Amino acid sequence: MIGKSLVFVAAILTGTLAAAPAGAQNSKFDGTYLGAYLSYSSINAELTTSAGSLGDATLDGFGGGVLAGYGGTNGWLYISFEVEAGYDGAQWGESETVAGVGSASLDLQTKASLGVSGRIGAVVDQNYLVYGKIGYVRTNAEATGQLNLVGVGSTSATVDDWYDGFRFGGGVEGFIANNISVRAEYTYTIYDMPDLVPGLGIDADQHLLRLGASYYF
Repeated sequence: MIGKSLVFVAAILTGTLAAAPAGAQNSKFDGTYLGAYLSYSSINAELTTSAGSLGDATLDGFGGGVLAGYGGTNGWLYISFEVEAGYDGAQWGESETVAGVGSASLDLQTKASLGVSGRIGAVVDQNYLVYGKIGYVRTNAEATGQLNLVGVGSTSATVDDWYDGFRFGGGVEGFIANNISVRAEYTYTIYDMPDLVPGLGIDADQHLLRLGASYYF
């Protein structure tokens, strides 16, 4: 459902850009751009049942990636569509040891991330852009658990899968040279996580801060 909604939003944005009069295309922000970014990610993952929460963990870490987009202006109004690929880098780990019994550990991490999004905002003084952002993201996450029992031995298991999320937020962007801009951006993502087993699920959300630079053609 989320993916279909974002495709519909992208179609509206594309149609709006196509309908903009050619004479209005006179901003530095018009056209195709390529960029790169560094990011800090904080993800809260909560284990839930119908009776309530069983506990949570906060994954955090640094990542980065690349993006490409196309945008246009109509007066002060700016609309763009962009795609991105990166590495998320959030991690969490915990272990417990009981004397005479053994130990257990669990490690969680997020890795590759792919996304599409639309931006809509206002151009200020020709060189600056204030915008809101809405998008869809798929993030790869891995969980590794290990159990060691005294006199029995050890066993481990790894779950590696992709998860869908709905992302929204905003940022500011400004030109530091004729074709080069920098941006600062914050987004919040709600992930759609399947139940581990019937009645046992995970709720996950993400706070993401990014600093990036783009080249406009």
